[in-house]
Amino acid sequence: MHVHKPPHGPPGAEERLFAACFGKLEREQGIRVIYGAPAWESWSSAVMRIAGDGAAHVVYIPGGWLPALAAAGKLVDLSERLPSLTESWRREYPDAVYRMGSWKERQYGIPVYGAVWCFLYNAALFARAGIPRPPRTWEELQACARKLKQRFPDVVSYGIPDDSDGHFIDHGYVYLFGGRRFDWLDADGRLRFDRDWPVKGLDFLHGMVERGLANVPRETPSAQIKAWLMEGRVAMTVGPSEWLLQQRNEHPETALRAAMMPCPAGGEPLSFSSYGFYGVLAGGGRCGIDDTAGLDGLDAAAGIEGSRSAGGIDDNGHSGDSGRIGAAGEAMNALLRPAFLERHIRAIGMLPVRHGEPFYDGADQAAVYAEQVKHSGAFPDADLSFAPVLTAEMLACLRLEKTAAQALRDATDHWNRGGEAGCER
Repeated sequence: MHVHKPPHGPPGAEERLFAACFGKLEREQGIRVIYGAPAWESWSSAVMRIAGDGAAHVVYIPGGWLPALAAAGKLVDLSERLPSLTESWRREYPDAVYRMGSWKERQYGIPVYGAVWCFLYNAALFARAGIPRPPRTWEELQACARKLKQRFPDVVSYGIPDDSDGHFIDHGYVYLFGGRRFDWLDADGRLRFDRDWPVKGLDFLHGMVERGLANVPRETPSAQIKAWLMEGRVAMTVGPSEWLLQQRNEHPETALRAAMMPCPAGGEPLSFSSYGFYGVLAGGGRCGIDDTAGLDGLDAAAGIEGSRSAGGIDDNGHSGDSGRIGAAGEAMNALLRPAFLERHIRAIGMLPVRHGEPFYDGADQAAVYAEQVKHSGAFPDADLSFAPVLTAEMLACLRLEKTAAQALRDATDHWNRGGEAGCER
């Protein structure tokens, strides 16, 4: 039995945890698990290679990949193949979180933990500048930035990182969404980024940079923004709440605080949630997809209604691989046990998603994902392999090289011509 998960947290932390967990599983149930930690950069193409080897594998998958993988039949329908386990898992999760692992009313994955991106600010700088509370609207955010710039000319009022950690897309999305959800697809089912609402959001950020109220995100790595935030050299930014939880655990005296994301007047302040889940890849057929194509090659297969993986699974769920899928279910069960999950969460600094699991000490620090997600937006219901295309254009806009409308129009045109992979979509 194989488990594949790109690494989170400090080097080696997950490897040690998984070794202990799977060692116990082998001793008690005779199930030998081989753990692999593929690099994030190659994870998309690695998923496709694993999906074609004729076996069942437990894999960690970012939530945005679920629709494409499920539509192409690459994931085992857990509610059909492991009904008793999925029913037991259902009771362990808030319904809204449990459904994150669903697609077309079938359960393909179990959410494990997530990240909630929210507004981070230095409360001490706010107090010294006479700002009584965090901003709730974009207009208030601009006013805060002006006050901070006037009071502290050497402090970056609003910090925008580059994409050195691959997460600029998360920062930018809270402005593209602007406090509400919207449809990313046009009448022909093609992704369009250049709609009125996201253009307004990106234009707002562009205006902050143009007025000197935010830095130009050219050579400002995410790690530097975080360091400056801790040092009081950045007053406001967007970041993952689990990072703030870690800082407050390690530095109780910190002035850093979190709030919902400001939004346009009349909107609803939100945080922004992403998540990862464990699923089971069905080995066997490749649906005509080249192994090296990764998720870029999945869209064509996903567009065929009712496509199913080979892997020996027929429409009634009967096959010769029941033993392997049963073993995969037991491996997932081991990964989801509360005692193990608590150790895992603490080791990698993410947020738990189960019912009532306040794994961080202190009531104000128990910002558990399952509660935060109730007030949160979410990734679009699409394969997130478009992120590099969209990120590059958004950063070009914030480096004052393009207008918001032009950047999002160029991203739309680039993506619908085939994106970086140059394939037809």
